[in-house]
Amino acid sequence: MLEIRDLECVRGDHRLFSGLNFSLQGGELLYLRGSNGSGKTSLLRTVCGLLEPTEGEVLWKGRNVRSQRDEFNAELTYLGHLNGVKGELTAFENLQLGGALSGLVVNEDDIYHALERIGLGGREDLPTQVLSQ
Repeated sequence: MLEIRDLECVRGDHRLFSGLNFSLQGGELLYLRGSNGSGKTSLLRTVCGLLEPTEGEVLWKGRNVRSQRDEFNAELTYLGHLNGVKGELTAFENLQLGGALSGLVVNEDDIYHALERIGLGGREDLPTQVLSQ
């Protein structure tokens, strides 16, 4: 379970949110919406541990995520709003980078196999910016 207790985020002299409380059980979804600059991304980054809260705490399975960062990160996937694929890198290099950033040891055969499965076999050395979306 993810639990947010009295979370506050301040950027400069602007309070984005304060006194925020909610919890999510496995399989539950949170729909988050708000105007530009209202703190949506800051909230998600704070919950994921990418940004320290001004006040409050984020609990994962009853424990503060700061005290169990490795365990929390191993079970977390954060997808930001920007494209994670780097256009100047090849498809192969993008998969290598993704694995490294996730702390995974990925062998080359696995990468070639994954590219083959998604129809990019033989195109692994092309920069992704030349591939169709």
